[in-house]
Amino acid sequence: MPVTIKKITHDVYSSLSGDNNAVFSSPEWTGMFGDRLQYCGIYEDSHKLVAGFYYYCDNRAGIPFYHCPPYTPHNGFIFKLSSKNFSAQHSEIKRLMSCAALYFNKLSKKGIVRIIFPHDLKDMQVFTWEKFKVSPLYTYRISLEQSMEEIQSKMLAERRNDIKKAQKDGIICELSNETELIRNMNEKMFHNKSVSASKTYLHKILQKFAGINNSYSFISKYKENVIASVFCIYDSSTVYYLLGSTDESNKHSGAGALALWYAIEHAKNLGLKTFDFEGSMIKPVEKYFRGFGGELTPYYTAVKAPLLIEMLLKLQKRELF
Repeated sequence: MPVTIKKITHDVYSSLSGDNNAVFSSPEWTGMFGDRLQYCGIYEDSHKLVAGFYYYCDNRAGIPFYHCPPYTPHNGFIFKLSSKNFSAQHSEIKRLMSCAALYFNKLSKKGIVRIIFPHDLKDMQVFTWEKFKVSPLYTYRISLEQSMEEIQSKMLAERRNDIKKAQKDGIICELSNETELIRNMNEKMFHNKSVSASKTYLHKILQKFAGINNSYSFISKYKENVIASVFCIYDSSTVYYLLGSTDESNKHSGAGALALWYAIEHAKNLGLKTFDFEGSMIKPVEKYFRGFGGELTPYYTAVKAPLLIEMLLKLQKRELF
C-alpha cells in the first residue's frame, strides 16, 4: 500500500500520540517547543494517518540544523501497524522508515540533519541506503518487574557501597517538589562545567511541564544542605532520568547514588515497568550508570549534510560524520 508524508499540526500529531501514551510524544511535552518543532505525518492512501514524528529547527553558524529538541532523547516516531504477521509488520516498518528517510534526505540538502530514533526502532537500513551515517547510541534500562533485592544484587559493589556510605554518613534522601531548587542546582552545574544548556527549556520543563502525574524528584541532604538531586519524568510504563546534579562545593561520593536509588524504588512503587537512564554516551557517566545494573540498550542516530559541510564537520566532529 503506498504511503506519503505530509506536514501536520501539533494537534494532529497529538491525536496520533494519544494511544501511544509516551511522555516524549505527549502534547504537554511537545507543546513546550512551539513553532521550532515541525511535525510530519505518514499516510496510507493519502488519508489514513499511520505514523508521525517531529524534529527541531535550529541554526548553527548560519546553517540550518534539524535535530531532536533539547532534553528529548528521540524524534517521537510513533506508528500503528495493521498486520499481525511478524514478517508483514517488519515490511510495514520498513515502508514507514523508507518514507522518513526520503524526507530527511531532502532536508539534508538544505542543512545538517541529525535525527535520533526511539530504541524500539532498530531497522535503519533505509537510512544507510540513502547515504546517511547511521550510528548506535546507548542507554541503560532497568526492568522494574523484578524485586528491589534483585535489582540491588545486579549492581556493582562500588555503587552499593556508595549508597551505604551515604546512609552511614548521615545523608538524608527525600522526595521533593522544589522545582526551583532543582533548576538552580542544574544551572549551576552546567555553568561550572561549561556545558551549553538551554535555560529556557529547563525552566519550561520544571515550571510548566512538571506535575505530580508525570514527574518527581529526590534530593540528598547533609546537615540540611542539599548536595545532590535527581529529576525524573514518566509515562504509563517508563520513567526517564532526565536531570541530575551535585553541589560541587559540598560533594559526597554517595549522595547522587542514594538519590538515584530512591528514584528507582519510587518508580517501582508507582507500578512502572522500566527505569531508563536516558542516554549513556559520556565515558565517566556510562561507567557510573553501568554500576546500577541496567541492561545496555542501543538506539540509533542518522546524520547527513551537504557534502562540503560534511567534509568540514568531519574535521571537528569525526564521531558524527
